Amino acid sequence: MVRRRGKLVTCDRIAAGCLIAGLWLAGPQPADAALTLQLWDGVGAPVEIVDGGVGDINATAGVVRFSGPVGAFSINVTTGFSKPVVGQATLAQMDMRSLDVSGAAGSIRIRLTDTDFDQFAVNYATLIIDGSTYGTVGYNAFVDPSNTPFGTAAPAVSAGNLGPLGAGLIADFVDTLIVPPLGTDILHPYSMTMELTIHHTAAAQRTNVNATIEMTSMSSDIGIPSPATVTLLLAGLAGLIAFRRRRTGTI
Repeated sequence: MVRRRGKLVTCDRIAAGCLIAGLWLAGPQPADAALTLQLWDGVGAPVEIVDGGVGDINATAGVVRFSGPVGAFSINVTTGFSKPVVGQATLAQMDMRSLDVSGAAGSIRIRLTDTDFDQFAVNYATLIIDGSTYGTVGYNAFVDPSNTPFGTAAPAVSAGNLGPLGAGLIADFVDTLIVPPLGTDILHPYSMTMELTIHHTAAAQRTNVNATIEMTSMSSDIGIPSPATVTLLLAGLAGLIAFRRRRTGTI
């Protein structure tokens, strides 16, 4: 009889474990993609550098850096920051810094993307940009619930646009955009993409720009537990139920 009860308790444990595993596997799966920087002058294929890959001149995980010419820009030094150096999966933030000097008139689009952000019920986005330019600079950002690198198509949500900033002679600029709300809570995991567009009208023009995106969750402000926390609580509860049944002899 005791053995039978022991077997039933073991089955209960297995069933609880299978249920939790099933709920976990049924949810959205991460893209498992690395932080990636992309530079494009509108001609030919974009230059793409993956964190830790070919062309990345910074060995730190969570930092990707490129240095070299791109199209009409004879000098481009761009660094992108993401988790775990800046922010974390449950506290989404990315930063990008770029120095660009043109050898002729032209434009360059610089994008930084990362996936697997797991912040619960994202509602607000804050975009910040500052720097100086001889030309113009625009900044946009996207949040993609499909967790796709460089995701900007539906159902991606644009976090807003800043710019173009600067014109004519060298101009200092700073701007901040807070977007409340993004229209709907963003399911997790999700990707984020930052996009800078720089335009110079002649050679020897220079742009130096810093940009940031930071996500804010209303639920985290009021202390609502994340799904990962709920899963851990359920696992603990299942263990306590199994232990109580074994102690009391309940079938």
